[in-house]
Amino acid sequence: MTILVLQAIAGFVLLYFGAEWLVNGSSKLALKLGIAPLIIGLTVVAFGTSSPELFVCLDANLSKEDPNEGGGIVLATIVGSNVFNIALILAIGALIRPIQVSRQIVVREMPILLVATGLLLWFLRDQQLSRVEGGILFGGLIAFLVLSGITSIKQMKEKRGGTPEILEDLNPEAAKEMPVWKALVFIVFGLLFLAYGSDLLVDSATEIAKAFHVSAAIISFTLIAFGSSVPELATVVVASLRKEGDIITGNVIGSNIFNTLAVLGIVALVKPVVYGPAQLTTIEPYYMAGLTLLLFPFLLTRKTIARWEGLVLLLACVGFACIIFQKIQVQRAGGPPAAAQVVPISIL
Repeated sequence: MTILVLQAIAGFVLLYFGAEWLVNGSSKLALKLGIAPLIIGLTVVAFGTSSPELFVCLDANLSKEDPNEGGGIVLATIVGSNVFNIALILAIGALIRPIQVSRQIVVREMPILLVATGLLLWFLRDQQLSRVEGGILFGGLIAFLVLSGITSIKQMKEKRGGTPEILEDLNPEAAKEMPVWKALVFIVFGLLFLAYGSDLLVDSATEIAKAFHVSAAIISFTLIAFGSSVPELATVVVASLRKEGDIITGNVIGSNIFNTLAVLGIVALVKPVVYGPAQLTTIEPYYMAGLTLLLFPFLLTRKTIARWEGLVLLLACVGFACIIFQKIQVQRAGGPPAAAQVVPISIL
């Protein structure tokens, strides 16, 4: 068991450095080739930060002989990650210091996340994501990127050359100093680390699940989903102490949008995602949707997430952990995994 845990940790480390190197090399190369920083920020940087989840989900959906097992890992990873992003990361940030929320997040990003979440629930009513449904999700992502581009251009005009948040880490001068071969090395090794890290993480998670006599989706809800949120958690603590609330809410809501539209969209386009009640029931997706819906009025009230609202979100995280713990107990006891939830989502 110790070896499996170490393998999972190694997988996370490889995914982290793989994503960092891929974004660094790709953005520097694109800048050297004369591609506009705005386009790089909306594509390379945005996709690169979601690359760990994407590679993990692709590996699980393509490598598992049982399609239900692979699909279960995919949905559990995304649903669990979205829940932890809202109920843990935002909660801790608000408990440290009330989070100020910009108007753009309230009027643009949050409604898009609500629509994307509702669309996902509708698609999951038959316990699968088809290629057509994946294409619709990915099309929603393209529309979101176009809208973000238009908004970013307006921001730059209003600020007379100011820099939108998504472009702040791009430095054209630093790009000129990096040779093309070095940027290519970063890209190649970033992709290799992402591929090998995702394979290592999925395999170790599957073996850990077998050792505990639970489904691999359970490990995805816990180990993979929580582990992928640790870097964001560290960012939130620092941002809260620096009173940079927009960074916190922007990262969390943006991450959930990309998880839903980009990761699930691309994975389903490559291969339809299917799962059974042993991997995912109606409870978990609805819990994610409920948290997303709950967050909206929190953002609207005084454009701030107060400490008491952060506490409510944290209690919701505890509630989600209780649901997963109950699933673990049922599966380890050898009973039917949430048999009462076998009926597909049909009320939407």
